[in-house]
This record gives sequence, structure tokens and C-alpha cells, in this order.
Amino acid sequence: MWKNHKKEESKDNKKEIKIEKKTKKKAALERMTRAERLKVRIMKREIKEYTQEVKVNGRRLKSEERHQEIQDKKDIKFINKENRRPKGTRSLKNIQGNIIDLSYIKKVYTTKTLKFIALQSTSLSIKKGDFVVILGPSGSGKTTLLNILSGLDRPTSGDVVVADRNLSAMTDLELTKFRRDHVGFVFQSYNLLPSLNVSDNVDVGRALQKNPHKRKDIIDLLDQLDMGPQSKKRTYELSGGQQQRVSIARALAKQPDILIGDEPTGALDTHTSLKVFQLFQEINEKNKTTVIVVTHNPNVAQLANKVIYVKDGKVQKVTEQKPINATTLKEI
Repeated sequence: MWKNHKKEESKDNKKEIKIEKKTKKKAALERMTRAERLKVRIMKREIKEYTQEVKVNGRRLKSEERHQEIQDKKDIKFINKENRRPKGTRSLKNIQGNIIDLSYIKKVYTTKTLKFIALQSTSLSIKKGDFVVILGPSGSGKTTLLNILSGLDRPTSGDVVVADRNLSAMTDLELTKFRRDHVGFVFQSYNLLPSLNVSDNVDVGRALQKNPHKRKDIIDLLDQLDMGPQSKKRTYELSGGQQQRVSIARALAKQPDILIGDEPTGALDTHTSLKVFQLFQEINEKNKTTVIVVTHNPNVAQLANKVIYVKDGKVQKVTEQKPINATTLKEI
């Protein structure tokens, strides 16, 4: 009897709490204006739609990942004996004055049915403070070369020494730390976070630099790139050229030793492209940052003091020249 009485009492308490919650909720709604109630309904609907979208995308992502996993197992061995990290860790340093030294680099991609040589017997050097353009047609191996010298990929054989570090002998974690501390990337797609404003997007890049002395001031950096007045705007409110400037600011916020541009103006018009390359030149001259740009546009080569020509997986020639200032060019 006593137990039954306790159960009934517990049920009554729960009912009372439920009624009390409903009463409070009703009272809160009554205190709201019509506009506020409408806002609450809209927010609830948006949350519901977002939750459903997340669920659908989650299921789709799992399906795609599973499909990709099966495909990888069937067709491709991306990592074979040749592509694995070499055993041992050779401590190598750059030739004096150089920031990058590549020695007899070879990169091979292997599948079950074929073996594709993306780069073969490639050796070159880049000095600290150089403005370099890697030029070549599509599929020539220029992006593979860029990925290797920036630590995004490893060579099958050969040595890649950047900033006195042998990238060929690094683990994945070591390469990630190296890129974080020493390399800034500017791609054709801006890869900005739409939920953040301009200043916060730049701060993402700044936060990657673990050395506090190398972190640049965001306000000064945005002012330098004529983006100070837009610092509180969302990225979707900006033009293509402005978004690329934010992308450049994010790359520079951690004060990298090397700034990498992979077709950075491919999606921009001529006028905006010239402005972007003018910024690259200013960064190169003021900060002595080594700038390396990959492009298929021969006009861009005029802006560099060193041009590397790549074709059929080989460096055909390397030329040094006096660069033309981007402000003097009418088209690019």
C-alpha cells in the first residue's frame, strides 16, 4: 500500500511540474508581442529544417564515404612501397641563401592497371625572398611540384629541403605542423567561412601560428590590404576580389616564410587579377616573403624574378629575370 501511495504521489508531482511548465510557457508567450511570437515560430521552423538537413546530409555522407572506401579497395592503391615515408630521418639543411632545395625528385602514382609518373628527376633551388612563377600547361606536373615543395604531398624518391627541414623524412603530423608554422596558402577557391565576418576569418589563420611573436595584427593587416572598412562584413557580402584579399590576409596572418598561390586569380576578372598580383609583389618586397605562384598564364611570368617551366612531368628550364611591376600591366 505504501509503495503504491508513493508511486501515485510521484505521478501527481510529475503532472504538477508539467502543468506548471505549460503555464509558464503560456504566460511567457502572452507577454510577447505579436512580432516576437512570430519570430519564435520562425526560429523553431528553421531549427527543425536545419536538424532534418543535418540528418539527411549525415546519411548521404556516410553513403558516399562507404562508396569511396569500396572504390578505393577495388581500384586504387594510393600508398605502395614506393610512396611510403622513407625509413630513417636524414637531417638536411638548405644551401646557404636558399629556402627550398629539391634534389632528384620523382613522384609516381600507382593503380592496379597503370603507373603514372607525375614528376621525374626534378632538381631546383629557390632563394629566400624570391618571387617564383611555375608555368606550364594543364597536366604538366606543376601542381604536383607545388604540393611537394609546400609539404602537401611527399615525393616517391628524392629529397625536399624547405626552411632547413627535410620534408621527405617527416611523418604526417610533422608535415601538418610544418605547413601550419611556415606556409600560407591562397587557392582559386577562397575557402572562407560564411558564418564568420572578415576579421574572424583572418583570425582563423592567425590562430594557426603557435609562435605568438609571428602573429600579425589583424587590423593592420586588413588596412594594408584596403579591407579595414569591410572587417565586420560577412564574406558573402564581398566581391570576388575582396574575398580573395581576405583569403590572402588569412594566409599572411600567421606571417609565413612561404606564400603559395595555386591559380589564385583563376576565377577573377583582369582588373581584379592585376590588383591581387600587385598585392603579392608588395608582400614579397615589404616582408621578404618567398612567393610561389602556379599558373598556365604566361603573362603572369613577367611579374616574377624566377620562372620555372614545367612540361610532361619535367622542369624544362629555369630562368631568372628582372620582374615587371604589376601596376604597369594593362592586362593579365
